[in-house]
Amino acid sequence: MDKINKNYIYIAVVVLIAGGLYFVKSRDKDMALEVIDDNLPSEEVVDSNLTASLISSAPKKMMTLKIYFPNATMAKENKDACQEVFPVNRSVVETIAPARVSLLELFKGPSNEEKELGFETAISPNIEIQKLTIADKIATVDVNVLTDEDNNPCKTDSARKEIEETLKQFLTVENVHLSIDGVMEKETTE
Repeated sequence: MDKINKNYIYIAVVVLIAGGLYFVKSRDKDMALEVIDDNLPSEEVVDSNLTASLISSAPKKMMTLKIYFPNATMAKENKDACQEVFPVNRSVVETIAPARVSLLELFKGPSNEEKELGFETAISPNIEIQKLTIADKIATVDVNVLTDEDNNPCKTDSARKEIEETLKQFLTVENVHLSIDGVMEKETTE
């Protein structure tokens, strides 16, 4: 009797697995497997370089982020140009990690159209987020490099201000702690 019950169990398991595979295959013919960069924290990491996610061809919900860059043509003469940044809007796919995505957009630098309007960046094109946390209205950001001109205090101040203002657009951020390879820069409060 035990052998008969085991056979029924095996048959039931096979039917369930086969039915489940058929359901996954047939439930949405517009689905595709996409391999994307590992910068999206909401995806399942397959290995250190790639992320795999199941995506749909349905329209994606978008959101607008403010990205802050210096702009010499917009800067006021009586202000410190190293500390003055101005927002541009970037439309991105809605995410559960808007602070990280806003920094990634910032690190891309101004678009060609934005450059024509006078926007620039002091941030190194080699910058990478090593750590980003937000707790108690403090964003803690660790990057590998800030600028390509470490001996230029104006560039350093400008790059820092770009990051700070880009993060302060969020209600969850009032202060920014910035570090480079774990070495803390000055804290900002306003």
